[in-house]
Amino acid sequence: MAWYTGFNDLGIEVYDRVTGGCHDALLADHINHNQGAESTIACHLAIVEMMLAEKNDQPKEEPCKR
Repeated sequence: MAWYTGFNDLGIEVYDRVTGGCHDALLADHINHNQGAESTIACHLAIVEMMLAEKNDQPKEEPCKR
């Protein structure tokens, strides 16, 4: 997620936290301001994958013993 939130070559956020959109590309010195469906879907899929990975890293709860 870091790349989307500014830890990229330009230091610019690609993911728009307000709209949920994602810019299409980083260019040599600026961002492409288009927010197409493919870029937004790819970003959302990356977010879901990271959330699932984080969830899988959590310790498992012990089942209730009666």
